[in-house]
Amino acid sequence: MKKKYIVFCLILAFSTAVFYALPRHGMEVETTTVKIPLDAVIRNMSSQKNWAKWWPGNSVTDSTYEVNNSIILINKNLITGFYGKIFTEKLYTNIEMEFSAINEFETRFTIRLTHQFSNNIIVKLAQYLQLLKVKQVKNKLFKSITNFFSATNRVYGISILSEKLTQPFYIATKKGLNHYPSVTEVYTLLAKIQQYISANKGKAVNKPIIHIFKVDAANYRLMAAIATDTALPSANPFYLKKMVLGNVIVAEIIGGTNSVESGIKSLEHYLYDYKKMAAAIPFQRLVTNRSLEKDSSKWITKLYYPIY
Repeated sequence: MKKKYIVFCLILAFSTAVFYALPRHGMEVETTTVKIPLDAVIRNMSSQKNWAKWWPGNSVTDSTYEVNNSIILINKNLITGFYGKIFTEKLYTNIEMEFSAINEFETRFTIRLTHQFSNNIIVKLAQYLQLLKVKQVKNKLFKSITNFFSATNRVYGISILSEKLTQPFYIATKKGLNHYPSVTEVYTLLAKIQQYISANKGKAVNKPIIHIFKVDAANYRLMAAIATDTALPSANPFYLKKMVLGNVIVAEIIGGTNSVESGIKSLEHYLYDYKKMAAAIPFQRLVTNRSLEKDSSKWITKLYYPIY
């Protein structure tokens, strides 16, 4: 019995010495790489208003978040990362996330964790047991970031496809306005184009296209066109528009004018991020006849950006 007691005391003394010897501070660093331009990351990460898109937990307040039943307090949000603290039951950990460009189209995400341990051996033991929970928080952050930034439709809010233009001949016309063009004005102009095509024994193919250009604070230019099966002659105010059958970025938008404008902005961000050069003016294809469908939430519009 005495031997067992001595052995127990030795083990206890050894364990105590080991835990006293453990450092009061611990650090770990981990990185992951995602194929996404840095500009796209900064746009989604620099403002905490966008964090709901990728954050793996809940937002408690403007600066406090929850992940895996742990609280993260954001102390400072920077253009290329943030600083904060992770609070578990017994342990608090400083967290630093940083993102940087590897090349034009890849971004490296780095998480640095610095743990603060107590001098009290019992508290320190409990804190070391909490390290697994902190690691789970870090893993969830990495997984969520990777899933979000690996999907174009999540990053830009729309599905973006690369295609080739297939119809070379269009009959087009344009009209100046001192206001944003209404549905009636758009379809009145398109009806005139259709009449011109029919008068010249042509056949319209595919849905009509438009481009709305804001000339200045008060004026707009509406350009409209319809594809034809063959080249037709020009006669003022109608003219033959020959499309170069090159590459084009395409996105389908469901909704009214605000949804279309938001989609245009997202496509422009995509072109900027991926260094795509515009080869011609962008245009909208009116898949839904807006003069017949009054509910704008059901409108389908395809956005086209010709690129080199």
